[in-house]
Amino acid sequence: MAATIHEGKGPLAEADVQAAEQALGVKFPADYRGYLLSLNGGYPEPDGFDIQWAPGQVCGEDWRRTSMSWFHAITDDDVGDLLKINRVDFAGRLPPGTLAIASDAGGNQLLLALGGPHAGKVLLWIKDHEASDGQTPGYDNVGFVADSFEDFIQNRLTPPA
Repeated sequence: MAATIHEGKGPLAEADVQAAEQALGVKFPADYRGYLLSLNGGYPEPDGFDIQWAPGQVCGEDWRRTSMSWFHAITDDDVGDLLKINRVDFAGRLPPGTLAIASDAGGNQLLLALGGPHAGKVLLWIKDHEASDGQTPGYDNVGFVADSFEDFIQNRLTPPA
C-alpha cells in the first residue's frame, strides 16, 4: 500500500532541484528527484516503518520500528530545510555519501545513500548512538529501511503497530 504525502511544499522547478544538488555537491536518484519536483516535503500516512539491523549492531536491540515525522524540503523556511539540515545541523555527523531526507518522531534521521555499497537505499541514523567527537561517522548506528526512496513510499510505510 503506497503512502499518501500530506502538506508538501511542492511542486518545485527543475532549476530549484539542480541548485540544491549543486549546493550539496550531490546528484539525487531519479525517484527522490521526482518526489522533490512534485511534492517536496510533507508527512506520510501511514507513517510507521521497520528497521533491519546487521547482527551485533547495538541499536538493533532498541530500535525495531519507528514513525516518520516530516520529510525535509527545499525551502526558505529555517525549520525543515533540506540544505540547512545537511550543511549545518548534521554536517560531519552522518556517514559519508548520505543525505538526511526526513526525521522520525524522535529526531533520528532517515538517510538516502547516494554512493558506495548502500547507493539508493533508505537508512535510519540513530542520533543517540552517533560517533563521538573526533571520530569519523560510520554505519554502526545506521539500520536498513528500504531498497530505494520509491520502495520506502510504496511498500515500507505502514500503520503504527
